[in-house]
Amino acid sequence: PKSACTFCPYHDDALWWSVTSGEGATTNNKVLKLDMINNGWLVYDIPMNGIYVRNQDLYFGSPSTGTILLFGDSTSDNGSAINAYWKSRDFFGSSPFLDKDYWRMSTSALGVAGSTIAVTYEVNGSSAVVYGIPVYTGTDGFVKRNIPFPLGTTGSVINVKFGNNAADQPFEIFGSQIEYTDRA
Repeated sequence: PKSACTFCPYHDDALWWSVTSGEGATTNNKVLKLDMINNGWLVYDIPMNGIYVRNQDLYFGSPSTGTILLFGDSTSDNGSAINAYWKSRDFFGSSPFLDKDYWRMSTSALGVAGSTIAVTYEVNGSSAVVYGIPVYTGTDGFVKRNIPFPLGTTGSVINVKFGNNAADQPFEIFGSQIEYTDRA
């Protein structure tokens, strides 16, 4: 895939890049955000040009309409859903040389009415398994979900992706852990 980067300012404890990505793409169509606090990457499907920070607000130009927009002012992109996600690195647990039996993933997230987080995991780079976590209980400001892995989920590395591509359904993950047992 083709990729080019524009100016990357510092905003909200992160560095921001607007890039052209994908076969046949000719304008910036993705935003890469490097979170400097959590040392993690976020990817947004937002067409963005000319990033500018003023009074702690992030402004950007639309590559197709010539308008100036304020980032974070809405949870949709002109009525369309914003595809946002966070993906972990590959974790090998106690040793990269031992297989593990994966038992359960526990996740704590911000409670948001009507919102569901898509959780995807891959063991040993195999086919992705996707399931949804509703993140609203009606009473709590945050939710905890414990999801068991299917019996026989075994491998040496695992990665996890949290995302949402629905309009007006923000999400925020506070933490997640994976329970496993080393195999002999």
